[in-house]
Amino acid sequence: MGMTERALVVFFLLEIFCGLNVSNAEWLGPENMVTGDWGNGSGQFGKEIGDNADICPVMAAVTADGKMIVTDPVNRKQLVFDTEGELIEEVPWVLNGNSTDATEYFVPRYSYGFISGFSSDGNMYVSSGDKFYLVSESGEVVEEYDNRPIDLGTITRLAIGKGQYLITIEYPNDKWEFLTEDLYKRYLTDMNGNLHGVGNEEVVRYDAEGTEIGKLRIPSVRSESTHSGVEGIEANIFVLEEYGQPVLAFSGDVYTWKRTPENYYIVKWTWVDDSI
Repeated sequence: MGMTERALVVFFLLEIFCGLNVSNAEWLGPENMVTGDWGNGSGQFGKEIGDNADICPVMAAVTADGKMIVTDPVNRKQLVFDTEGELIEEVPWVLNGNSTDATEYFVPRYSYGFISGFSSDGNMYVSSGDKFYLVSESGEVVEEYDNRPIDLGTITRLAIGKGQYLITIEYPNDKWEFLTEDLYKRYLTDMNGNLHGVGNEEVVRYDAEGTEIGKLRIPSVRSESTHSGVEGIEANIFVLEEYGQPVLAFSGDVYTWKRTPENYYIVKWTWVDDSI
């Protein structure tokens, strides 16, 4: 066998070897975790159709043990589902007795504002105004903070050029520093220490060097318009399918809500890395 033939054989074997060792890491989904009906009964979801926007339930959080929490402002309750999508609890909102407004309520448990991060055991840090709260898996507030907890680290965003930012994220035991064109309102780490940027419509995962290794973009709304045919009257917009903002779980999986005219859903994208 000549040199050319041997080189071709080596190249062919390398191609096979590399092909067998290609790893794939991505979010797979969405998978329907909860499917519910519209209404005001037990396990049902409330909806109000507005002129400019509809009021629907939102995905509030996913606890470290996998419970899915939904906030229903129309029916004034929190719905709690287990990992299989079964309803395990409904927490009614309570009328605020200290308020003169008869329509002002507070949420006694499973109340989540802006999720800022996770503790090492999976409890959630949430913020409301200038305050921070640590919320347990059972939905109880276990600690309050006047300042940003050290577990949440420090985040700096420095513009260094047109469309370029230097992001520095420093935790007590870890640090990321990387250049990016994307800015996210939240940066969170999961149970395995993976860093995520979470925006209104997408989630991105970074490796230890700050390199983007996965991006999930929430599907766009699908709608249709109907025209009355009368000049000066705007068309009616009819929503066929709409997704909410992404919610990062402590596991690194991503959840959100979805609605259609017939049903309300909680859906999930699972992070899969076949190199592990």
